[in-house]
Amino acid sequence: LLVERNRLDVFVLQLPAGKDPDDFIRASGPEKFKEVYKQQRMTWTAFKIHYLRKERNLQNETDQIGYIDDCLREIAKLDQAVERELYLKQLADEFELTIETLKQQLQQSLKNSQKSRQMASYNEPPIDDS
Repeated sequence: LLVERNRLDVFVLQLPAGKDPDDFIRASGPEKFKEVYKQQRMTWTAFKIHYLRKERNLQNETDQIGYIDDCLREIAKLDQAVERELYLKQLADEFELTIETLKQQLQQSLKNSQKSRQMASYNEPPIDDS
């Protein structure tokens, strides 16, 4: 959450064989680490979308819809239109959907999240300064 609010560029790197960076560098050297980093790093959003796939059967229609909805909620959090468009195109290609359909659903997700935030702030108890 803090990462998203402050627009830090965060990348996730999954190293082979579950090694931590120190073990990997000791075993394979710093040049190999740099190579793996350049080729396999993921943005924070790409990692979250990849994580959302876990334990889902994407051949199943219900799981596909749930996955797409979850992805759209993550995409809705992005501030940059180019970044949103990139992830929408990936989803559209993967599931043979039109980008327009995903954009409509994204707009609905944005409206729902705005309503949720408004309701949450409306229901907050008053602060007692005494």
